[in-house]
Amino acid sequence: STAHVPGDYTTIQQALNNFIWQDTLLVAPGVYVENLRLTSNNRNLVICSWFTTTGDTSYISQTIIDGDSSGTVVVFSWDVDSTTVFAGFTITNGFYDDPAGDGSAGGILCVGGTNPILSDLIISGNSTTNYYGGGVSLAGRAHLSNVIIENNHTEMYGGGMYLIGHPTFSNVIVRANSAIRQGGGIYCGSGASWSGGNSSNNLIVEDNTARTGGGIYFNSVSDNYEERTLTNFTVKGNEAILIDGYGGEGGGIYDLGSQLHLSNVVIDSNMAVYAGGGLFSTNTSNLQMSDAQISRNSAQDGGGIHGVGNSTINLSNNVDISENSAIRGGGIAGHGSGFYLIMKNGTITDNAVDTVNYSSDGGGAIYLFGGPTINLNDVIIDGNSSIRSGGAIKCRASKMILSNVSITNNQAHNPNDEWSSYYGGGIYMVVGAQAWLNEVKIDGNYASYSGGGISSGFDSQLYINSSAVTNNTSGVANSNGYGAGIALNNTTGVLSGVTISNNGFQYTGSGSGLHCSESDMPLVNSIVWANGESEDISISGGNIPVSFS
Repeated sequence: STAHVPGDYTTIQQALNNFIWQDTLLVAPGVYVENLRLTSNNRNLVICSWFTTTGDTSYISQTIIDGDSSGTVVVFSWDVDSTTVFAGFTITNGFYDDPAGDGSAGGILCVGGTNPILSDLIISGNSTTNYYGGGVSLAGRAHLSNVIIENNHTEMYGGGMYLIGHPTFSNVIVRANSAIRQGGGIYCGSGASWSGGNSSNNLIVEDNTARTGGGIYFNSVSDNYEERTLTNFTVKGNEAILIDGYGGEGGGIYDLGSQLHLSNVVIDSNMAVYAGGGLFSTNTSNLQMSDAQISRNSAQDGGGIHGVGNSTINLSNNVDISENSAIRGGGIAGHGSGFYLIMKNGTITDNAVDTVNYSSDGGGAIYLFGGPTINLNDVIIDGNSSIRSGGAIKCRASKMILSNVSITNNQAHNPNDEWSSYYGGGIYMVVGAQAWLNEVKIDGNYASYSGGGISSGFDSQLYINSSAVTNNTSGVANSNGYGAGIALNNTTGVLSGVTISNNGFQYTGSGSGLHCSESDMPLVNSIVWANGESEDISISGGNIPVSFS
């Protein structure tokens, strides 16, 4: 049977209280100033606007449930299951500040044990004060489809959505929400997750803001960290901003101590004031990512990704990090001895350090500082740039293990300053950095002063095996360059099976192929030849013993 509001009942809540174990409650267009509570008595019930019977989407915005700023607009209480369908409404003007309530949400609250079907809804203009879930709080296994959650706010966690359950999403948009603390779009609590189909439109999180985790904040506070596999979603245009002088990390995603596996993900055009424009990872996080696009994000540190603390990021199978920008680490920045980055079968291209504050800034593709380790295998690093040293990679007191990596067409140069003198068009190593390169191609890079391919100094260690350093350039007008291919200063290591050829200076310099200053660097079974007009090898202190076998 079907009941009508108005008609059979004056209010929606009156109908819910009396309409038990029946079929359909059909609500006419209008503004209903109510705070609804659905119970287990409302199972096997479709509560809907005329949209459901006509297919006319205009009825969604015409059929409004207004919470009158007097509490959560719609509460699904214990044991409401998937036989309850709530569809075709606009939910607005909810306001929650009741510490005695059974959960926090401005617009819709699904308490634990509930899994209703929520479809074709607009949830907008709701808020909470010192609580969470400005738009929606989900503690059960609700099914959301064709839902827009926008322009909601919380002073705490989850401006758009506070998630501690395991819902299913299909064509859900979370946009233009805000949180004072964490998760402008979504706050994903300990152990919470979501699922969906194979479409990248399962979930779009866009244009949200928060102090940390502008788009999504993943939290895990359990001693037994849970692995969560999340697929097919987009995070774009979100911001992590400063509020009362705090925050600014994780414009797109902030991961705090989670065990995440993300696949088929787009993280695009997000911004963080400080670190991790696309993604910020910290505090024993173990993040795995595959088939992902991380592009056009920006921050001071790590335009695309920033990792810190005892966290691990494992990027495998078609992860592309491109067109991001930062002051340090246009694509990726890592800080601290506990951070470990693994990348296999991916690309890091066209990232940039285009604004700088200090001489220590740089690393167009990757910036490492203070002891992190990166392990790259089958990775292409191409077309990155820095207006400080380290066109592709800047490694400061850190470790790099590179195997079958191509580092090409990167540059360390400030095009707006013809006198700029920077190091390491491909790689810049400094202050005790350590690098092991095997089957690496370093080609076509440029540094405005020294080390077009590689520059290594200040007690660093460099070991290269079965690799080629070719077609790199260094030097600027009115200044001598050094080591167009490789420039060494206070560096130890071994070059074994390395070809250094066709490198040269843009103007003049010393050591077109290899320049050695106060360094000990044996050449074993290696070739240095056909480099520019100056000598292939120049030595200014140190030793380069040559051997063949």
